[in-house]
Amino acid sequence: MVHQFLDFVGDGGSSSIGLVSRTGSRDVDEFLDRGKARGCHAAYLRYLNQCVEIAKLPPEQQVERLRHFDLQPPDNVPRLLMPTAGSVDFKWLAERFQGGLAFLRCAIVAVAVERYRIAHGRWPNHLDELVPRYLANVPTDPFDGQPVRYRRLKDGMIIYTIGEDQKDNGGQRVRIQAGAPDRDVGFQLWDPERRRQDR
Repeated sequence: MVHQFLDFVGDGGSSSIGLVSRTGSRDVDEFLDRGKARGCHAAYLRYLNQCVEIAKLPPEQQVERLRHFDLQPPDNVPRLLMPTAGSVDFKWLAERFQGGLAFLRCAIVAVAVERYRIAHGRWPNHLDELVPRYLANVPTDPFDGQPVRYRRLKDGMIIYTIGEDQKDNGGQRVRIQAGAPDRDVGFQLWDPERRRQDR
């Protein structure tokens, strides 16, 4: 899409977009955008290709790769691409994505565990018992690629991933809201007789 857009602008098509003139002359605007589109085309495609290659990686490898990602989109771009130019904190974006994915995967497992408990009258001993009836497979922790963790507690059980700090705290510091990078990520389910009580 960006490739086609840069071709379009480089061939003088920006005058048909209808943007408000920045120079007072649409001819000057088109001349400037045409030059910018041609000048940044190759660099922008290199940048986007690297972004695509990182996006193909498993989630647990993306953040580490982005820590060393120093390529930035070109600054001197046509007006419609200006919001995409400049510094982008991809590591922060990847960490937010990992956190959301961790919650989603833990929620999927929590639903399967609860369904198992209702059907069998007990919690599963390990998550493999959920496959294939309740889960196609045990989801992986997007922070390290290991299976989602599962631990029995005295009053229930906990499903969790290790979180942004890459430390397995045994689910003792599970958070259910963003903003605490030193916490495991997941959900706790209580035994039926311990539910609806003040904690």
